[in-house]
Amino acid sequence: MSCGFIWRTSPQIGTLFMRANLLLPAVEQSCFSQVVHLECGETNGEVLLNALAFMPKIETLHVHIIEDLPDIPIFSPTNIVFLPHLHHVRITTDTVWQVGLTILISLRPCPGFQLEFDVRDYGGDISIEDANFITGVLSPFLTNTPWHSAEENNLDIKLYDSMLAIDTRPAQFRLDFFSSDSISELTSILSIPHAMFLKATKLDIDIKGPDNDFVYENNVVQFLSSLAVAHSLRTDMGTLEYIHQLSSRYHDRHLLPSLRHLELHYYEVEFASALEEFLDYRCYAYGAPIQSITCHGLRGRNLTNLERFDGIVFRGYFINEEVHYVCGSGSPETLDFTATAIVKPDPAIARKSILEMLESMRTEPESDEEESDEEESDDEE
Repeated sequence: MSCGFIWRTSPQIGTLFMRANLLLPAVEQSCFSQVVHLECGETNGEVLLNALAFMPKIETLHVHIIEDLPDIPIFSPTNIVFLPHLHHVRITTDTVWQVGLTILISLRPCPGFQLEFDVRDYGGDISIEDANFITGVLSPFLTNTPWHSAEENNLDIKLYDSMLAIDTRPAQFRLDFFSSDSISELTSILSIPHAMFLKATKLDIDIKGPDNDFVYENNVVQFLSSLAVAHSLRTDMGTLEYIHQLSSRYHDRHLLPSLRHLELHYYEVEFASALEEFLDYRCYAYGAPIQSITCHGLRGRNLTNLERFDGIVFRGYFINEEVHYVCGSGSPETLDFTATAIVKPDPAIARKSILEMLESMRTEPESDEEESDEEESDDEE
């Protein structure tokens, strides 16, 4: 082909790779009808849409956008491209994320297609208008996409002051949006009522948001209270304390009402007392206690205060050991990992300690009596 394409084909599959800044012709090419996988690097969005119209068999699309769409209004795309076999769309973009969304608006993939949208925006804060536009584009996708529920539906959320990452499993939707400034307004995406959120059963949540931001806080509260069937949460202690603070302030909203299983990592100094406070509140306010706790990195921690929570199944990872205990069983010392560090040390450390002890015993000054006996023995000789 004269266009400079990198073209690979086989009896079963056709793949088209585009070089940087390559302009696809806006007319049908004989090879286009056989394209199954299209990967574009740094291409113009308008030309891409024109070319896709001639690729009816395309199944996967991965595109990185760097140029604007001069002739296609962002809010009213002129081209609708129907691609009935397209089941996986990945769009990555730097700064000009509006272009990526415009392409998404213009596509009509097969029902239930998988979407990945990666944004690195270094242009400043995400405004209310920006957030409304992004939410407006993603909302129809999330609400109209058929949901094939699995036995366990996983939802991973990372929410920082400048980043929002959402990942659902079984894989169907992934959003990774990074901004050089605040994305507080973008948390409105979490309020979209879709099954991939509402039916999530296992959560992995990391929240490090701004303080004193009402919009951010309200959106987080609305999101956590909507997760009515989520029974498992993997998180760090800082996020758990934040959820507890929100639960206390918004006691009528019932955040994570079905939560029964905790998996914790990255602890602060007051880890034991903060966890105890959280467990107390869940029993008191929700009437449904936590049933199991899994903790990683317990060296030097003392969790004997959990003994009074009868029936909680505790699983902990300490050095190279896995500890199991049912709280209220009468052996709270099992949860004292400061004591365990002494009683059951790492074998390598134990061997080193024994050798050091033997060495010190060998070099210790002998008693006066022993020295006297040795002197008498020398005199006799």
